[in-house]
Amino acid sequence: MPPEAPSGTIDIRQLIQEVKEAFQFLISSQFQERILILKIIFMVVSVLFFLALLYLLSKSSYLADAYFDDMGDLSAFREFGQKKIVKRWTKIKKRLERGSGAQQKLSLIEALQMFDGVLVRAGYGGENLDERLEKLTEKDMTNLESVRGALQTCQDIARDPDYRLSRERAEEILNIFEKAFTDLEVF
Repeated sequence: MPPEAPSGTIDIRQLIQEVKEAFQFLISSQFQERILILKIIFMVVSVLFFLALLYLLSKSSYLADAYFDDMGDLSAFREFGQKKIVKRWTKIKKRLERGSGAQQKLSLIEALQMFDGVLVRAGYGGENLDERLEKLTEKDMTNLESVRGALQTCQDIARDPDYRLSRERAEEILNIFEKAFTDLEVF
């Protein structure tokens, strides 16, 4: 026979036995039959609350305002920005077409600045354009090597005011930038 526990203390074996008996009672078929009606009532109430929630959400503008309204704003913002970029690009191309040597050089420098700005807005980080280009891959831009060559030419133009540039090379560089903008889905 186990020794008796001193008064005021709990016998752990007796406590475990009582917990087992309570658990056995909870899973017994007699208790389950008694609470079956409560289970059914709670399930019906839960379904009714869920249906009421769906109904109220459909009548409310909360979801549309909180989550879906911003998507329309983002697409409108993109379209607005896209129109502005296309307009600026058209001006650059016109300057190249009707301009002299200095105007052609200026149009290439503007195109380079515009390209750099697009990369910044697209989230390509870096201190300068060279670092931003390092983050691009051929998947992002199919003519990446051509862009690097065009960048070098534009930098040479910016450094040397006497740089000789043919109209054909200037048009070729603008076409390279235009292809890059297309790859980046700017226009």
